[in-house]
Amino acid sequence: MQKARMISGLVLALTFVAAAVLWLLSAIDSTAEQFSWFGLPHAVALISGVWGTVILLYAIFRKGLPVPLKRLRVIIAVGMYVIMALCLANIWGWENQLILPIIAVVLTVGLLFMVFAVKGKRWDMGDNQKVGYKNYHQRKAEKESQEQAAKQQSSNEPQMSLAARIREKELREQQELRDLEDRMNQPSIQDEERLREERIREEERIRFDERVRIAEELKKNQPK
Repeated sequence: MQKARMISGLVLALTFVAAAVLWLLSAIDSTAEQFSWFGLPHAVALISGVWGTVILLYAIFRKGLPVPLKRLRVIIAVGMYVIMALCLANIWGWENQLILPIIAVVLTVGLLFMVFAVKGKRWDMGDNQKVGYKNYHQRKAEKESQEQAAKQQSSNEPQMSLAARIREKELREQQELRDLEDRMNQPSIQDEERLREERIREEERIRFDERVRIAEELKKNQPK
């Protein structure tokens, strides 16, 4: 696709350049005699003819192009051919009574090309052939079901939030009870201090009793 666009753009650019160069040569004094046959009608006819051909070929052979775009491109190409026909009528001096029949022939050929380009498809058949395409009634039913589901969800949100709050409150109360039990099972700082003092007094009493016992034994073992 990118290559086709590049080629078509290059062809159009070369056509514009060729028409502009020939028109310039017909206006220069030194080359006016050689190119006197080329003028503005010739340039317009050349550009419109090439442009219309590029657009028409793109509409016919481009795969995957939606039907409305194909029709639009064929219509633009036919319009370019009509402009080319009018320019050729001016160049070749056709009689006025021949212009309208020639335009009618161009339009008829353009209609045939349109039928060939779209292959008899309707304007919306390009969308209908897409995977997962849904018509108006299906889209409307789906939208209504989505709206109903959203309303139901919004109505259930207060109940869900209330249940969540109750559950959160129960969990918080359970955590507070566990913390209280832990505090009750663990001795306080004052209790620890009291127990430490009692152990110190008990150790001092034991050492005192031990000294008293040793002194009595020494007293008994002294010679009389």
